[in-house]
Amino acid sequence: MYVDEGLDTGDILSRIEIDILPHDTGDSLHDRLAELAPVALLEALPLLEAGYAPRIPQDSAQATYAPKLTRESGRIDWSERANVIVRKIRAFNPWPGAFTEL
Repeated sequence: MYVDEGLDTGDILSRIEIDILPHDTGDSLHDRLAELAPVALLEALPLLEAGYAPRIPQDSAQATYAPKLTRESGRIDWSERANVIVRKIRAFNPWPGAFTEL
């Protein structure tokens, strides 16, 4: 991504899409993405050096804000639907972790 004045709002230089699998956790998705990052970088560097790197504008209408996670983000709200709770448990592994109190 190119850098501009906003937070993660610059033009896209390279993009690789992967599916989030039913068994993925935040940790396993991190590891899978880490395997793709060097591939994307090795494809982008020669394009940058040659002056042919694309600049694909981001669609700000599709943007969402993700606040910084805190420990409290992992608190399970039992009034939520079961599929939402399961997704949060997977997403918050390893940080901040999911928890509840009785």
